[in-house]
Amino acid sequence: MGYNDIILSDDYLNLLKDDPNDVRQKVITKYTSKQVDYYYLNKYPGNTAENENPEFADIPVLRLSEAYLIAAEAAVKLGDNSNALNYLNAIVKRANPAKSVSGTVDLNRVMEERRRELVGEGHRLFDAMRNNLRIERKGKAHVSPLLRPETKSFDRTYFKTQMAIPRREIDVNPNIVQNTGY
Repeated sequence: MGYNDIILSDDYLNLLKDDPNDVRQKVITKYTSKQVDYYYLNKYPGNTAENENPEFADIPVLRLSEAYLIAAEAAVKLGDNSNALNYLNAIVKRANPAKSVSGTVDLNRVMEERRRELVGEGHRLFDAMRNNLRIERKGKAHVSPLLRPETKSFDRTYFKTQMAIPRREIDVNPNIVQNTGY
């Protein structure tokens, strides 16, 4: 039902397949229709034991794992590998106590863990834009596994990474110029 806006990409599913014991595997729900498998994100289903409607689950605004990942990113940018390892391992070990990160932590490793941990929470675009990274949607389109494999890609130069200025703001201030492309 709905718009299929929480179907997981092949690329994300492959990222999680790296560790079959990762607890985050449990937020994936498989649905099969007409012999085609769809994998949905079922991250905040609501607590039916407390008579909560799963459609109106409370979604956290900031959680401890996000704070650890922010600190890990900052430590990498400051060249503080010891703290980067500590913050990143807090998340990796919570997801699978048998795993850990060692060696030198780079920004790509932190972004990969942010992607695993914060999927479906709206952080990825801002992570990529803040770090001047490219976003690639690899594999089948998320709205239909029947479409041919295709990669869609953009970076911060794509005009839609800057939001349109609302018309009412432009109407009340003649000095405002609409962002390019809108």
